[in-house]
Amino acid sequence: MTKTFTPRLFVFGKEHNPKLADFFGKEKLKIIDLTTIDRLDNRTSNAVFQVANYFFSNCDSLTIVEDYEEEVLSFFCISGAASKVFRVDSTDDENYFITLSQMVENEGELIRNYENFAYSMEVLVEDGSSVFESTDFDELSETFEEMQAFFSHFEDLLHNCMKFKVRSLELEVH
Repeated sequence: MTKTFTPRLFVFGKEHNPKLADFFGKEKLKIIDLTTIDRLDNRTSNAVFQVANYFFSNCDSLTIVEDYEEEVLSFFCISGAASKVFRVDSTDDENYFITLSQMVENEGELIRNYENFAYSMEVLVEDGSSVFESTDFDELSETFEEMQAFFSHFEDLLHNCMKFKVRSLELEVH
C-alpha cells in the first residue's frame, strides 16, 4: 500500500483569516495559534513553522490547508489576502523546509559559538598588546579584524542565500 502525497498550504498571518474556509472548505483547514507554542508535532509542519518564524516573526496564526484544488488556489492568490503562504506540493518541498529549518538552527548555534570564539580572541589580542613586540601585535590585531570581517561576510551571504530560497518557496498572493 503506497501512501500518496497530500499537497498542503501553510498560511501564516497576524490572525486567522476566516475567508480561508470560504475558499478551501472548513474541513480542509487546521488552525494553529502560534502564540501558545514553540514547536509543532508534524516534522514538515514544524520545519515550515521554524523557517517562517525565523524570516517572518510577526505571524501569530498558522492555517494548514490540506489537499486543496488548483483552481481554488488561483482565486486565493488574486484575493489580496495579507498572508505569508508556503506551498508544499512534493517531498522535495518538504525536504527543502526540513533542511532550511536545520540551517536556521545551525546558524544560531554558529553565531553563539562564534561570539565565544571572538571574545576569547579579542582578550588574547588585548593581552598581547602588553607583551608582544608592536609588529607582532599589529599583525595579530589585523588578523583578528580580518577574521571578524570574513565571519560577517559569511553570515550575510548565508542569510541572503537562505532568504532567497525561502522567497522561492513562498506563494505570491496579490
